Amino acid sequence: MGFDTWVRITDPKYYPPAGEPPVGDHAGGGGGGAPQAGLEVALRSIFDALEVVVASRDASSAAGVLALSVDEQRHMVMHALPEGVTRQRLHFVATEAQVAAFSSSALREAVAAHDAPTVRAMLPECLLDYVQREGLYSSETE
Repeated sequence: MGFDTWVRITDPKYYPPAGEPPVGDHAGGGGGGAPQAGLEVALRSIFDALEVVVASRDASSAAGVLALSVDEQRHMVMHALPEGVTRQRLHFVATEAQVAAFSSSALREAVAAHDAPTVRAMLPECLLDYVQREGLYSSETE
């Protein structure tokens, strides 16, 4: 996932305090528990199931993200959560500047608009073939 998505996923405001069920719009955590504890519980289940790779992003193309250098992004990803949560299953990849400017939203929009030159510029041939074969991001699949 891109760094901007990681920032949203790890924002405690989206998680109920530990021990409380998610109810309606739980922005801000609500209740008496600590939102950070709810975040850590949720993320432990993610790290139990899979490895997580966060790719650097060009801040100018990432919505709602501070303009951080690749080193600042790496530090924020790798040091924001306790090791007991991530258990060495969190990885950071510094992407080349050309790739770091791409966003999944822009790709989805280009595919849906049948903008072949933009899609070809964003995807290697093997992924382009897969997207076309599976009909991903087309208006019929959404």
